[in-house]
Amino acid sequence: MMPLLLCLCIISAVLFSGCSRLLPPPGHDKTRSFESRCKPPSIHRNVSLTALEGPVGESGVVTEDLPDPEGFSLRALDAAYAIEALPLLRELHALQQEGGTDGITLLTIREKLVGRILLGIEEVNSLVAEIDCEADRANQVADRLQDENAGRVRYETLSAIVVAGVAAVASGGALLAGLTALEAAAAIGGGTVAAGLATLPLFAETHQEYSHPRNLLREVWEGPKTSSLVPSSVWRYLTRQTKTELDGSTYRAELIKAWRQEGRLGEPDSDIEQKRLALFFREGGVYELQDLRARAAMLKILASTVELMHQDLEMLIRQVLIQQALAK
Repeated sequence: MMPLLLCLCIISAVLFSGCSRLLPPPGHDKTRSFESRCKPPSIHRNVSLTALEGPVGESGVVTEDLPDPEGFSLRALDAAYAIEALPLLRELHALQQEGGTDGITLLTIREKLVGRILLGIEEVNSLVAEIDCEADRANQVADRLQDENAGRVRYETLSAIVVAGVAAVASGGALLAGLTALEAAAAIGGGTVAAGLATLPLFAETHQEYSHPRNLLREVWEGPKTSSLVPSSVWRYLTRQTKTELDGSTYRAELIKAWRQEGRLGEPDSDIEQKRLALFFREGGVYELQDLRARAAMLKILASTVELMHQDLEMLIRQVLIQQALAK
């Protein structure tokens, strides 16, 4: 019976040798493309078109001296400000109110205005595509950790069944041989190891190194005056003290509030919060499954917030077309 007891000891030593495991990156994680595949092409995203054109409009007036146009919602005006189209909107509205203006001048202003709106829509689409790509990348790594955890659960459950069977055989053999003390030892030892194996998945942790050098979450969290990662139009939209719907707050502030309220950073002042603050808003680190899921969820919330700008730009172009129809 001693070999069976020795077997139980060896099995328990091997299986309890560690509950935490750091997975090596898979083949595609070792390549630079896995970390940079979501990065947009290098384009002049932060060039101010208004600064290039100067303060004088097509009609020869200084657009800054013109009042905000009437007939546009506050959300539409916020969108116009974000894409630096407010001077064009002011000039267009002023010329339409005057009447009898050269049609070529009006057409030129409208073309520029529509071009700005379309560019703003494409910048929103590009950023949302990058955010969704980053969220999918985090979920891809999380799926790997989840599969690894599921495999460990199956392995440890099967091991618990095997250990319980070995303990039953040892206990039965001891009983037949009249060795009651050995029977008790086998039953106690086998039951202890089997119970440990059954509860081991509750404490098992699987980790993986995960990098995000182009960190959009950090950009939102730190809130610089100008962003090197987010298109300038979208950044103005997220950080402007808006008058609509948010009671003087900004979309960026509401976004951070949503992250906290939904528990993506963990409970305030908890160890999980401190860990995630260090992970999420730097260039990467060792992630657990739930950390990756929380990061992906935060990116999805960011994407849905950015998409609000798409709605406002659609509202703006509709109101421009309505004003154009009314001016005829």
